Amino acid sequence: MSTFSIDEAASAEIRRIFSRRRCLDPVAGLYDRADAGRLGLLLGGAQITEDLTATINRRLNEVESQLEFSLMVRADERATFSSEYLHEVGGVTFVMDAQLFAMLRGHCLTFERDRFFLISADNTAHTLRSLLSARKGQ
Repeated sequence: MSTFSIDEAASAEIRRIFSRRRCLDPVAGLYDRADAGRLGLLLGGAQITEDLTATINRRLNEVESQLEFSLMVRADERATFSSEYLHEVGGVTFVMDAQLFAMLRGHCLTFERDRFFLISADNTAHTLRSLLSARKGQ
């Protein structure tokens, strides 16, 4: 696996997402998401008057190891993005910068048990967050 690829299950699910979103010319965006049942850990006892972005970022750092991350694919309109951010993979156009696209080299986007994952050559499941963490550790 030398390039970023996508399996049939992921391709089918992305096409289903495209059909539900009803974009004229859809492209797929990859995002990390955290298990919604545990996101309450981020806000803890935050006061409404606090800057919520700062609070969320601080709490994310504190509880990150307790959250279960997976990938999400979102449909966006192609016209919103310049061509330098569009990458064709297995019949699906993804929107991402060149650095992220290069980082995904050797990974296959899969869809199993209602979740997207990036599977590496050694058959390890990754999210964008775990790939970035591994890259920082090198």
